[in-house]
Amino acid sequence: MKKVSFKVRGMTCTACSRRLEKALQETEGVHKASVNFPLEKAYVEYEEGIVSDRYLMEKIAEVGFEVDQVLAEGEEKKKTVFKIEGMTCASCARRLEKNLQQTPGVEKASVNFAAEKATVSFNDKEVGFKDLINVVRDAGFQAEKIVEEEKIQKESEVDREEERIGRAAHRMWLAAVFAGLIMVLMMVNMFIIPIPGYFTITAILAFPSIFIAGWETHKGTWRAFRQGSANMDTLVTLGSLFPYLLSFLRYWFPLTTFVEMAASIMALHLVGRFLETKAKGRASQAIKNLLALEAKKARILDDGEEREIPVEELQPGQIMLVRPGEKIPTDGRVVGGKSSVDESMATGESLPVEKKIGDEVIGATFNKQGALKVEATRVGKETFE
Repeated sequence: MKKVSFKVRGMTCTACSRRLEKALQETEGVHKASVNFPLEKAYVEYEEGIVSDRYLMEKIAEVGFEVDQVLAEGEEKKKTVFKIEGMTCASCARRLEKNLQQTPGVEKASVNFAAEKATVSFNDKEVGFKDLINVVRDAGFQAEKIVEEEKIQKESEVDREEERIGRAAHRMWLAAVFAGLIMVLMMVNMFIIPIPGYFTITAILAFPSIFIAGWETHKGTWRAFRQGSANMDTLVTLGSLFPYLLSFLRYWFPLTTFVEMAASIMALHLVGRFLETKAKGRASQAIKNLLALEAKKARILDDGEEREIPVEELQPGQIMLVRPGEKIPTDGRVVGGKSSVDESMATGESLPVEKKIGDEVIGATFNKQGALKVEATRVGKETFE
């Protein structure tokens, strides 16, 4: 059995996540599948001989969603940039690049001679930062500085969230402006003076709101329809697109038109979608800010001796020493000592929480009084999950 997680884009409501979950569960060879809508992740357990990651990605695409990332259980992919000193020509860069690519656990390595930088993607379960530095040194160069690509990734994630919020705001304002104009014209036509060609004018004004601003909504409806199900987008399409189109029958029959209603429904829906996107973006940003508070160094016991290492090099099972007034580097379990821990930044609890042997502790929280020995249980991106 193999367990993988997929980062899924395009889900707009819980009905979307249930539809995707059902499709994955019905796939031959899949033992278990679950989809988390808030996290936009699909977790799948399957038999490798029957199904593959690529097939599951195609299955997700068939349902109408996009896959951003695939990660096997226990796999922690990292990307690091090294500042290299000592390269004198392009052949030096090629030699170093070759050495890095041949290192077990390294998925991709590229060396830029002009910028004096080496970019390495690797699985930290197989190879660590120290191992990569040793490879650089064995090749005859010096790794002067390590730049954590995780920071760049966090910034790009923030940029993506801001971009999504911006797109949602653009659609909302596009729909709201035209719907607002239609409402003003409707009031004038009803209570002040009849407007010549009123229906034609409102139908033209409603087009951007329903078809341009609402295009993503109608796409969501079509994806659900193809799978034989319905979601929130389906209701909005039924309340906006179809009344708008049916209103054109008034050119041939004496019917009441619903253009105003159609434009208003789409505008109100997109206001809600914008608020939802903004709330999700702010929540994920808050979590990223929380992660930024984590300790930068960790003091560990290595063969009975204390040694300080970057927190990125921590591995599950290592024993950390946390003195009074220090941050706990990562999530773990107390295996020695007794103290009180300030967890307010993670849980909101204002009073320090007593910790003894066997208790769980949260990374980036403050140790208040006694010294603790903590066994690391979750490191890197797993912290706070």
